Amino acid sequence: MLLIILEMLEEAHYLLQDRVFHHMGKIL
Repeated sequence: MLLIILEMLEEAHYLLQDRVFHHMGKIL
């Protein structure tokens, strides 16, 4: 159960990072 939650959090973190880089790319 805990492993599934950790995996989901990791995936969400990567998605968030991808979005942040995309927005930064638009600004720059």
